[in-house]
Amino acid sequence: MRSSSIAFICRYDSFTAKALRLADLFLSRSWVVNFYIVDVKLLSDKLLGELRSREQEGLFHLYNGYPTKLSESVVCLALTGLYIKKLIARIRGEYDATSMPVIITFFPGLCYQKRYESFAVRSLCDLILFNNEYEYGEYLNFASRFNLQNAGFVAGFHSNANDEKDRTVSSNDFIFSEQVAVPNTITERLYLAAKLVEFSNSIRGSGVLYVKPRISVCERTLFRPKLHIVDAIKCVDKPTSDNLIITYESVHKHVQCGASSITVSSTAGVEALEFHSRSYFISDFGPLEQHGGDYFIDSGTYITFQDLINGVRGAVRPEWIATRYQPFDVDGFFSRIGKLINTNERIGLNNSHKLFSVELLLKSPGTHLSVLYYFRKILRYLWI
Repeated sequence: MRSSSIAFICRYDSFTAKALRLADLFLSRSWVVNFYIVDVKLLSDKLLGELRSREQEGLFHLYNGYPTKLSESVVCLALTGLYIKKLIARIRGEYDATSMPVIITFFPGLCYQKRYESFAVRSLCDLILFNNEYEYGEYLNFASRFNLQNAGFVAGFHSNANDEKDRTVSSNDFIFSEQVAVPNTITERLYLAAKLVEFSNSIRGSGVLYVKPRISVCERTLFRPKLHIVDAIKCVDKPTSDNLIITYESVHKHVQCGASSITVSSTAGVEALEFHSRSYFISDFGPLEQHGGDYFIDSGTYITFQDLINGVRGAVRPEWIATRYQPFDVDGFFSRIGKLINTNERIGLNNSHKLFSVELLLKSPGTHLSVLYYFRKILRYLWI
C-alpha cells in the first residue's frame, strides 16, 4: 500500500476553498498533501495567499497545472463535472484496477441544481462527500434507479465556530449572503437591491442589515454576475440607508454573535444553523431549480422580502434542520477512506460502465485524443 498521501486537484474558487479545508484535516492526521491548482488565474488573491502561506510554512506542496504523474494513495477531484470525467479517463488509462488510487470528490455548496448530472459524474469516483442526509437521500434514489454501488457518505459541514467574531453585531442585526448567479438577470438583481434597501429602512433604529457580496467587484469566480450587487444597490433610486453596510468579512463573524441570516439559496444560510435557527430563505424569485425552491420550501422560513419588511420572524423547523445540517464526521470520514484503501475497492470503476460508454469516456477531450484531433477530422470531412 502506498504511503498516506493525497493529491488535491482544484479548479475555481469555491472548489479550492473547500478542498483547502479538507486538506487541513489530512494535515492534522499527518498525511502528505500535494495541492495542484489547474489555473491560478481563476482564484481570488485572498485564497491564493492562503495556499501560498501554507506552502511557505512547509505544510504541503503547491503546484500549478495538472499533475504529470499521480503517486498518492488518494486523489481528491475538486472540479466541475467535465473535468472530473477528463481526469477519471486519464487515471483509468494510466493504472490497472489493482493500482488505482482512491478517488474522492464533493460538492462545493448545496446540491440542488442539475442533480442527476452531478450524481452521475461523481459516481465515477469511489467516494462522494455529501453535506447532509437530505442530499445523500436524493443520491441514494438515483443510485438505486441506475443499479449503482453506493459511493456516498454524509460528511457534513465544516465547523465555522473558530472564526473571529464581530462583537459589534447583535441579535437585532441581519446579514444577507449574496450569490453571483442567483438571481441572475439584471432586472432581478435590481429588484434584489431595491428590496435590500427597503428592508434595511424597515429595521432602522433597531438593527443593521449587512450585505455580504459573494465576490468583490473585480474578483474572478466560476460564474460572473450580470450586475454586481454593490453596483445594483447604487442604481436603486432610493437613497441607501445608513444601516445598510457592505461587508467582505466572513458571514460567520456576524452570525455567531446573533445576526439573523438571509439568503436566496446560499450555503451560508444552512451553515448558519450551527449557531441558531434564524435563517431566512427568500422566495421572491420563484421555485426554480436554480434558486433551490424545492430545497428550502419545507424549512418554515422560506418567505418573501415583504414578509421580512412587515416584521415576520420565525425559526427554521427542527425536523428540517435534522436532515439539512450535520457537523463534519471526521472520524467516519477517515475510517471510510481507510477501508477503501485497505480493501482496494474501487466503487467508481464498478459504476462507470452503468452510466457512460467507457469507450467514449476514454476519448474525452484532453485525455487520449485532443480537441484538435477531432477538429482536424471534421475539417478533412468537410473539405472532401
